[in-house]
Amino acid sequence: MKSLNEFFYTLIRAYADNRFKLAYSRVEIVGLENVPKDGAVIFAPNHTNALMDALAVSQISVPPIVYVARADMFRKPLLAKMLNFIKMMPIARMRDGISSLKRDAEIMERAVVALKSGLAFCIMAEGTQRAKHSLLPLVKGIFRIALQADESMGSEKPVYIVPMGIEYGDYFRFRSTVLLQIGKPLCVTDIVRAHSDLGKPELINLLRQELAEAMKQLILYIPVDDRYEAVLELTTLLNREQCCLMGCSDYLLKNRLQASRKIVECCSTNTAEVSEMLDKANYFAEERKRLKISEEVVRNPDFSKFGLAGSMILLILLFPYFVFSAVITSPVTLMYNYLCAKMKDVEFNNTIRFAVTAIMAPFWLITIILVVGLCVNWWWSVVITVLAVPAHSFLHDYLHSTRILLSKIKLLRNKKLRNLIIQLNSFYLTLQK
Repeated sequence: MKSLNEFFYTLIRAYADNRFKLAYSRVEIVGLENVPKDGAVIFAPNHTNALMDALAVSQISVPPIVYVARADMFRKPLLAKMLNFIKMMPIARMRDGISSLKRDAEIMERAVVALKSGLAFCIMAEGTQRAKHSLLPLVKGIFRIALQADESMGSEKPVYIVPMGIEYGDYFRFRSTVLLQIGKPLCVTDIVRAHSDLGKPELINLLRQELAEAMKQLILYIPVDDRYEAVLELTTLLNREQCCLMGCSDYLLKNRLQASRKIVECCSTNTAEVSEMLDKANYFAEERKRLKISEEVVRNPDFSKFGLAGSMILLILLFPYFVFSAVITSPVTLMYNYLCAKMKDVEFNNTIRFAVTAIMAPFWLITIILVVGLCVNWWWSVVITVLAVPAHSFLHDYLHSTRILLSKIKLLRNKKLRNLIIQLNSFYLTLQK
């Protein structure tokens, strides 16, 4: 039975990995060489996008990864069985109550057994998700597991915590981009030996500080204060200019992140010039959102009327296939749009889209093939099937391209915003001299 479960797990895992790559237009992974090969590994990514974060981490490892999830998700027996099947374990938080915390001792033991058997572990170190380019205080669970694992196996093999940073081009848009960066591992075994005079609470605080600092280096870390939105807007407005200053292309997501981090560093100085730049950026952000101009357009505002005309012609030519895609995928899109509308927490939108598409799309495609095969000639069935396979991805890409085109037209017509982009870039270059 165990081997059969592993077989089905392998199939589902391969399918989920494939669907994840279809859910994003681009996936970049940096730092695979930092994953240790000689010890027990606990991955520690930031948490901004519900289940998509776990799926992003799963892209780096063929062996199974055991994930830790909130204990309250395991209260329903059927859901608990499903979560256990995909190798997820519960862990309690203070808000879950004392009774839940008492069960954590058993969970810790199971975690150590999993690490001993060679399975990698993944714990969202922030404990809860937040769709912001920042970092919440790290919870103790990951460090308690690491220290208990070190007590149990540290003399046989080292225990590592591997910091990770996950950056999305957009937290809520289907077919956006994702960058996964893997940092240098923290060797818990070495840290414990180097600080043998410290008790467990002090060791947890030390590990927490080191991991938090390591994670901040792998993400776009912007302190959440009254300047957050303005700084975030500048990371888009000035990104291309900063990439040029760094002598690198803004095509790679890792280069964009490095450029954005440089911009945040510049904004951290409390000078009159920086304050003025942030005020202008804040005004720009408010106007851009009011006019519903995509932030992707302001990242690269150098476009011509000729280019716009070419994009418009291409969209017109592809419009018939867009209509076909909208009709053929309508049951799937209507279902997840309905569920997203019911969901209060928008951070779960992409997870809902992913889950509904992964479950419904294959069955719907098979239904189309059978119905068309019964109603028309076989070659029409083949044509419609070939057109239907990429329809869902094309639908979202077409809608996104349409939004980009409309945003470009709006920006082209708004001379004040275009001039403000030029001013902010010039102002930033002045600050860099």
